[in-house]
Amino acid sequence: MLLVHYSLLSICGLVLVSAYYESAVDDLCLGRDDVIFARSCKTYLKCVNGTAVTFHCDQYMVFNMNSGNCEYAFNVHSPCGVFRDCTKLPDGHFPDTEHKCMRFYTCWKKSFLGFNSCSMGLVFNVRKQVCDWPFNVMEPCGIR
Repeated sequence: MLLVHYSLLSICGLVLVSAYYESAVDDLCLGRDDVIFARSCKTYLKCVNGTAVTFHCDQYMVFNMNSGNCEYAFNVHSPCGVFRDCTKLPDGHFPDTEHKCMRFYTCWKKSFLGFNSCSMGLVFNVRKQVCDWPFNVMEPCGIR
């Protein structure tokens, strides 16, 4: 009986915290329309008629701050997405320094084509254009 009572108190506390949070979020939207607040890479708030509406991105999708919508991670810049800008790069392979060069990406005709991962323990060697042992690779990817 005491356990049930404790559970009911916990549930009531959760409801109170949730109600307080929703009220604070709605206050954030008072007098604002079409304002977007990113909560995480998968969730964002949009003010609609002064009320906060929470949106959740589907699987494989992340929030894009530039468009204000959920998009495939392939099309979104860091930190939420994996897109790399190839518009100023020549055709070729480039180390992904955000992932310690354990993978590389390909640019072709100014377009980002995606990532390739190196085998365990290897890093991308820019000079040779292959995955290689870190002791054979110059910094920032290797230890040479």
